Amino acid sequence: MQLTENKAIPKICLTPLRAKPKQSLKVLPLVVVGVGPHAKRIYFHFLKQRGLVPAVVVELESKRQLVDEYLEGFLPRPTLFLVADSLKDRQILSKRNASELAQLLKARKVRQAIISTEPKAHMAYATFFIEQGIDVLMDKPISAPVNSAYSLESANQTSKDFKRLENSCRQHPGVNFVVQAQRRFHPGYLFIRDYLSRTIDRLGVPITYIDIYHCDGTWNMPTEFFHRENHPYRYGYGKLLHSGYHFIDLFCWLVLLNRQLENKAPDRAEIFHTATFPEDLQAQLGEREYGRLFGKQVVSQLSAGFEKGVGSYGEVDSSSVIQLKRGSKIITTGSLNLLQSGFSRRAWPTLPEDTYKGNGRVRHERVNIQVGPLLNIQVHSYQSSEIRDTSNPIASSEVGGLEHFEIYIFRNSALIGGLPFQKFDLTSQQGKSLSRKYLGHNEGARETVMINFLKRKETGSGLASHKLTNELISAYYSCLAKGRSGKPPLASTPFKLDGL
Repeated sequence: MQLTENKAIPKICLTPLRAKPKQSLKVLPLVVVGVGPHAKRIYFHFLKQRGLVPAVVVELESKRQLVDEYLEGFLPRPTLFLVADSLKDRQILSKRNASELAQLLKARKVRQAIISTEPKAHMAYATFFIEQGIDVLMDKPISAPVNSAYSLESANQTSKDFKRLENSCRQHPGVNFVVQAQRRFHPGYLFIRDYLSRTIDRLGVPITYIDIYHCDGTWNMPTEFFHRENHPYRYGYGKLLHSGYHFIDLFCWLVLLNRQLENKAPDRAEIFHTATFPEDLQAQLGEREYGRLFGKQVVSQLSAGFEKGVGSYGEVDSSSVIQLKRGSKIITTGSLNLLQSGFSRRAWPTLPEDTYKGNGRVRHERVNIQVGPLLNIQVHSYQSSEIRDTSNPIASSEVGGLEHFEIYIFRNSALIGGLPFQKFDLTSQQGKSLSRKYLGHNEGARETVMINFLKRKETGSGLASHKLTNELISAYYSCLAKGRSGKPPLASTPFKLDGL
């Protein structure tokens, strides 16, 4: 059987309509909840580039001055709705806030919402908007139950929260609910998924192995664990509900292709999952090591981080093996190693103003996919400097460059045809069409999701398509909760690919 060569990687088309200085922006019937680093870098950035501004912005009382200053750059300014900090983590909005916000949204004729808050508030706003008949684009994760890594009840709450939102959407069928999962729209991963889909269909062989490795280079100083609110750990959850969500979702999105083979589609997942916690990091890098790196005077300021307990904090690194079975037979084996404590470019003990992309974070990402003995596809994507560092001498497309992303394809060419090996360099293929203001492949994919959402186009990331992802996250956290209580960190859960 011959496997025909795949088409070239599709080029990204980004031609933003940039607003002229002091030009009045077009007001969208849109509310944005949360004006943190991510929302500014992604949603507000792309909206303003296209000459757009949301009608309403929702934030906490404590952020009033910061948000007021930021919104000065928008003309006209969105209406600012403030919520008391004491109400920020409620599972439902207070009656007063719900009533006043509903009146404001009706007055401004708002029909769509972007939720970009700290995820403990996701459920409150998501259910409220659904009940108001307002479309929702929400950042991952769906929810963030406190103490998920320590309590089986909290671990299972993720799955329950998902079902609650799913039921709410069924009761309001006109609402379009989308989850921001940009790797589903990354041109490299779209290319790979299309190639895999056609290969599986032609050969009748499923994906048999997926190995995913990701390290985002987040290095927290010892005392920072205690006050961090952006990507926190002190609430008993961590990496899995930070960037980890994207890679569990990537695993599910890819392995979903196995449903093309009815007799080889898995129906159950068995999981072994462990993690590294902040207390483990203190054993790896203690006061002596910090003293050598930053000096004794600095270490004296960080010493409280070693004295105060972090035994109830969330995971920093996650390591798992997952086997997808059909009956008693293993169809696909997965290995997911998701790190935040690995290689970083941070070389300073105090936090900079930009703690999101300007604190030494660099991304290392590797994916290895096997289709039995016939095909191997690999992704290699490695940065050597942070996004803000424009002085990086390494070309963007090369190893260590800001947008390095290579795809290797190895084929058993004598049986399936094609070349034994091909390499695709995604960034080079994008060529000079990338604007100097282009933020990157993942950020471009986020823009695609946002624009399709605003136009009410099919996004391929509707709420229902995230069911498996959230069931796995619940199972992963149940493993951690069991492990922290001295039990084997194992879980078994249904893994049905139908209906998505």
